[in-house]
Amino acid sequence: MKATTGAGGAGKYVYITSSVYPELLDLAGQTVSFYCWALPEVADDSTIEIYTRQADTTAQTLTSTTSCPASEFTLIKLEDQKLNNDLVSVQFRFKVATASKYVYFDHARAVGYNQLEYLLPTDVSNGRLASVQVQSRGYADFTCDDLVPRDWGSALKDTVIKDDGTNKFLQLSHYELQNRLIRLIGYAPLSTVSAYTDTIEIDSYRLNLFIAYAKYKFYQAVEGPVSSNDIGRYELQSAKAYAEYQRLLPSMGMTVPKTPRRMWTY
Repeated sequence: MKATTGAGGAGKYVYITSSVYPELLDLAGQTVSFYCWALPEVADDSTIEIYTRQADTTAQTLTSTTSCPASEFTLIKLEDQKLNNDLVSVQFRFKVATASKYVYFDHARAVGYNQLEYLLPTDVSNGRLASVQVQSRGYADFTCDDLVPRDWGSALKDTVIKDDGTNKFLQLSHYELQNRLIRLIGYAPLSTVSAYTDTIEIDSYRLNLFIAYAKYKFYQAVEGPVSSNDIGRYELQSAKAYAEYQRLLPSMGMTVPKTPRRMWTY
């Protein structure tokens, strides 16, 4: 995420708010630590804040004091912050101090509350979740800050996807993440096409599977209009293409999907 300010925009910020994600209100009365990596254009130009407001309009603004050099990533910390009770608004803010300058913010997280629900990315919401793993160990001060995480535990067996009508959430029955990453593996729908010249993204090793399914749908589509003498030939070709599609599925660890899908990992 890149935050910038205009000529008169000193002290401006972008934020994540409970008005969009109401689950943040569950942090009321909790002790929370907020971390974010930041790369500022100007030294000490980036801060993070937790802003809360109670029902009686009492406001609370907690601000980081971490020093950060220019043009280098620094982990900004706002640790062990006790939040007020009876909250009606929560904001996690990413702030730029100097007008007309930028800051890159990356890998933000709030920890300390025993969180068991996590907002799912769009690909997961629109696709099919096949596996959930938790980082088993790492080498950075905080395990989740490894640049290339290498060690993952076995797939979790007790996960549930909840749908509130707007967003989908991954729910864990019990798990202490302790600053560890969650890895999601599954299948997302291919891009929508509207013209013969449109393209879609697909892993090369799944191309044969996609072609087999496309042949099956093609022969199925032309079975109707052709003459009665040719129907048998097209039905045979359709069956052969579908058999090839079914044969390729197990070798790719897939069950029969409703639509062709592409692989994603978070």
